[in-house]
Amino acid sequence: MFDLVYILDDAYWIPVAVSAKSALACLKRPESRIRFWLIADGVSEAHREVLRRELVTKRSEVIFVTPALSAFEGLPAWHGTKLVWTRCVLNELLPDLHAWACICDGDTLWLKSPEDLFALAARAKPETVVLGSRTLSPDPDYFCMGFALMHFDRMRAFGTKEKCLEHLNARPVPAFLEQDVLNEIWRDCRELLPRGWGVSPVCGLEQLTPEEIACVHYWGELPWPAKWYRRLRDVNVLWWHLIRDLMRLSVDDVRFRMSGWTYFLMRTANFLFPLFRACGLLSGCKPGVKLPLRPMLREMDERWSAFVRACAAVTVMSPTRYWSISTPWMP
Repeated sequence: MFDLVYILDDAYWIPVAVSAKSALACLKRPESRIRFWLIADGVSEAHREVLRRELVTKRSEVIFVTPALSAFEGLPAWHGTKLVWTRCVLNELLPDLHAWACICDGDTLWLKSPEDLFALAARAKPETVVLGSRTLSPDPDYFCMGFALMHFDRMRAFGTKEKCLEHLNARPVPAFLEQDVLNEIWRDCRELLPRGWGVSPVCGLEQLTPEEIACVHYWGELPWPAKWYRRLRDVNVLWWHLIRDLMRLSVDDVRFRMSGWTYFLMRTANFLFPLFRACGLLSGCKPGVKLPLRPMLREMDERWSAFVRACAAVTVMSPTRYWSISTPWMP
């Protein structure tokens, strides 16, 4: 059983549904199971029902947990919510967890199986509490809490909650709130995941081969508010493909709606993928790069083909329809 923990409010339930659905679809072994822990504040019963419908299967279960946010009185909010502070007390909030669990932001998309991620945890040092994804921090060991593996019994033995309180009482609240606090108190018991896990489209994706991309964390460029031409990026096309074609969500939130013509353009763009990449509209190159066009197109075409093969559980090119991304997930 693989435990995945998401934190959400009613403004973020759709991204969480997309991320969790992609994790479930990437499972490889028939016996593998996922348990989704949804730490939810203010999520309507109607939206909870959609999450159950999408995520409760023969291979998965969903457990809703309601945190007491009054415990964080006096602490600042992050984008209007104090839910982020629950990461400091996850070991108390989820007493049934004892080993490794993956803490995921909703703005993530799984392209490889959670089985591959949890296999990395088996090789962690005995004293390691967290395996986190990488960031832009000048601290080479600084991790992002938006995608991380945490060992719950080690969190308890470490006294995580008490050390967080000590840190907050002794110093001003840092810029990145609980993430900075946890990086400080776990300084000697943290490790980093390989770069492909939790990689951002605007930080690090360009340096990876397609085979190395395991989970995209969309910090810096969310797929849903992006301008239409930025939605043509490969990783953004995959996100919209999942929400529109595979989940078929009836979306009443304008942030997650897209005109039919824009979607048509996104899908047909896949036939011209190397050209779009050469123009800098897609990940892989920047606008204005002075390279011979033909070798560049050939290189981008090879990279895209490798990307598709690496993400076969998520996307397979199909030239027979204008929506050129199809998938085994399709019912």
